[in-house]
Amino acid sequence: MVDLARIKAESVAYFRALDENATLRRLFRHADEEGGLWYIEAVPDRGELIVIKQAELTSASQLHRYSWEYLGTTTAP
Repeated sequence: MVDLARIKAESVAYFRALDENATLRRLFRHADEEGGLWYIEAVPDRGELIVIKQAELTSASQLHRYSWEYLGTTTAP
């Protein structure tokens, strides 16, 4: 049986460590077809850029944010 709580805890720990120990950060901004704006923060890890934070401002002015902090507080797997 898959231990979802353990997988979640390991994922949160991985993204938190990337965020707290990053020495180089890349910031990206993207406008989608509906007029929404996307802001992304990524850090390098093992030759790849890993997104650690993301924010979306929709065309209806709704803000959605995602980060390891969000993963650590949600109850859904």
